[in-house]
Amino acid sequence: MRISFVVLFLLYCVGASAGQLQQPRKETVVLAAGQQTIGKQQRGTEQAPVFVKIIPPEKTKVEVAAAAKEKEEKRTPKIMADITAWATIISTCLTFVALIVVLYQTKLTRRSLNAAIQSYEQDKRVRQIESLPRIYFVIDAQVTIEKWISDYEQIITNLRTALRMNDDDILSKLSSKGLATPKNLVSKYMYENAPQWVSVLLMTAAQYYFDRMAPLLYVWDANKKVGNYSLASELLIEFEAHKRRLEEIYGYFREMIPDACLESPASIRDEKFLTDNG
Repeated sequence: MRISFVVLFLLYCVGASAGQLQQPRKETVVLAAGQQTIGKQQRGTEQAPVFVKIIPPEKTKVEVAAAAKEKEEKRTPKIMADITAWATIISTCLTFVALIVVLYQTKLTRRSLNAAIQSYEQDKRVRQIESLPRIYFVIDAQVTIEKWISDYEQIITNLRTALRMNDDDILSKLSSKGLATPKNLVSKYMYENAPQWVSVLLMTAAQYYFDRMAPLLYVWDANKKVGNYSLASELLIEFEAHKRRLEEIYGYFREMIPDACLESPASIRDEKFLTDNG
């Protein structure tokens, strides 16, 4: 009996404790329901508005300055791009104008050059006609200068060979071709009777020819039987320079005489074509 009474007492205590634990839940539910009811009644008021407008906070002076600086930095590249674009356009226009000016100047230069060429050709024909009555003097002078150029070419070739091979025999032979005096280089009759310009050009060529032929005597020392290679090296350079001068004078003679005259047959003397009486 005692055991049963104890068991019943314990069961009663457990049931009472369980009842006490469930009562706060009911209050909470009631409270939540009350709040829900109150919330429905206050919706649309300041405490529970339907729409909420969020007002951004005001910027500080530092933020405003930073934003202005950023805007200016974004604007600067655009300005620079615009300036670059306009500068490119202006530069292109100026280049186009300069090209037009150059083309126009080229056209004027071409006209001037053509006029100069025509004037030169006319002057050349006049001089050729003036030289025809004494054309044989011109031909003789031309042949003489052509021979001097040929002599120079042979000497230049021999000097190069002698310097390359250290050949005393070649220098000895070249020394024998040297001139101790300019006498007999030009015919006195030609000098006195040829047109003045022919005599002047022929004597100029003779000066160049003798100027290098004289020291050619000393490229070989006959007493010591040895070549003067130092002098030979200097003479080679000077012979080449003088040869170009002789060719320049020779070219002037070529321009003065029509090719048809120079290439005409010369197998028959002029007297054969003349009549017996005047």
